[in-house]
Amino acid sequence: MKNILIGVIVLLLFSCHKKDYVIISGQIKNSTSNEVFINSSEIKSYDEGGIQPVHQFQKRIPLNKDGRFLDTLNITSYKDTYMLVNDKNNVQLYLEKGDHVTINADNNDLSKTLISSEKNTGYNDYFLAKENLIEKVLYKGKGSSSIYELNEIDFKQRLGAYKEAVKEELSNYKTITEDFKVKEIRFVKYHTLFMLSYYPKAHSYALKKSGHDGIYKPTKGFLDELDKLPLTNEEDYFSMSYYKRLVGNIILKQSSEIAKKETLSKELAYIKSGLKISNERIKNDILFDNAFLTLLYCRMKNNTHLDLDTYHSKFINSSSNEENNKKIAKTYNELKRVVIGEPSPKFTNYKNVKGGTNSLDDFKGKYVYIDLWATWCGPCIAEIPFLKTIEAKFHDKNIEFVSISLDQKKDIAKWKKMVKDKGLTGTQLIADNALDSDFVKDYSLVGIPQFILIDPLGNIVNSYAPRPSDPALVELLESLNI
Repeated sequence: MKNILIGVIVLLLFSCHKKDYVIISGQIKNSTSNEVFINSSEIKSYDEGGIQPVHQFQKRIPLNKDGRFLDTLNITSYKDTYMLVNDKNNVQLYLEKGDHVTINADNNDLSKTLISSEKNTGYNDYFLAKENLIEKVLYKGKGSSSIYELNEIDFKQRLGAYKEAVKEELSNYKTITEDFKVKEIRFVKYHTLFMLSYYPKAHSYALKKSGHDGIYKPTKGFLDELDKLPLTNEEDYFSMSYYKRLVGNIILKQSSEIAKKETLSKELAYIKSGLKISNERIKNDILFDNAFLTLLYCRMKNNTHLDLDTYHSKFINSSSNEENNKKIAKTYNELKRVVIGEPSPKFTNYKNVKGGTNSLDDFKGKYVYIDLWATWCGPCIAEIPFLKTIEAKFHDKNIEFVSISLDQKKDIAKWKKMVKDKGLTGTQLIADNALDSDFVKDYSLVGIPQFILIDPLGNIVNSYAPRPSDPALVELLESLNI
């Protein structure tokens, strides 16, 4: 009854603004997640791993127990391509303001997905047909990895057959605009080009599986189509993920050649390569994404290889996007504060599970190995047995093991219970303001668990120290003769 009432309210609200919204409803059977996401096609940037696109529009929709959902979307444009994402699967959608789209899917077999639309414009029918073409024409029902087992000629023929099948399928839909068809053909072209760029690596793996050694080197001319790809299509760069990835890969390849030829670091060579892009927006975006990932890598690896001052200066002089420059300057300054040898940021008066409080200065004269964790963090809890082993091994050494919980104040009782139930040893503290604590912000925390090693003078030995489960931690501690 409650779900019906909510649905009625949503529909009533929608009816008042039908021209501005889309109703989206349906059911995802066999979902292992309790939510789905609707993502736009426009790409703002990529995430910290450089793999998943961060979209201009994203809406989370909860699923009830049987996988049903209902929501309204105030989409960013009158009509556009979107993606419904559930678990690791996705379904392409065409959403138009004023429409009601219903999706019925089985997470175990998306080929059986049914999409209906009040406006019935044919776009969603096409997307479902394209999914079947990918399965039947591109992969021949054998899975995506099998295509890379083909030789070069058969591989290219398969890609060509898929592109032709898509063109033929598009011709069957008279209600789909010519503009959409042209863009869709470009999208499929970038998709197959991306597969082509991946072929040497994937084919090497396929050969290795069959008992052949070595890295596969493609024949002359096999990758020529990639080398001829224009790098200045702004519309496609910010709307088609495959094109953006292709541009990034080409710049990366060129930067490797520059690094060898001019004996530059790969980071500086990437900036030099990116500067060759004549489109200012694309150039700024690709330099920003790479700079963000470069500084993140330096952060996680305690930067021992890159001259940060030179790199930052080169980036600022190469990018004309002031907003991007401010973001990189902020990350650069944060990184400079926590490099090896710098005084560690401090925490003060954190509650101790045994009573009283502790500050970082209480441990001066000792090495301090800090574990930033939380009771809700699975990977953190997985490290506990290893941490207890490390603590036992070094219990009589000049080192203090300090675990700092980042749980909310309302969860203090939960924290205390876990400390007791898990038999946690060392010094057990809880931060004063969870993830918003100054100590956490000063270390520019990316995720937890994070481990920090500080020397007896209070200086940083390693702001991203090895985890207890990593044998490198014992090697590091033993090398310090603590």
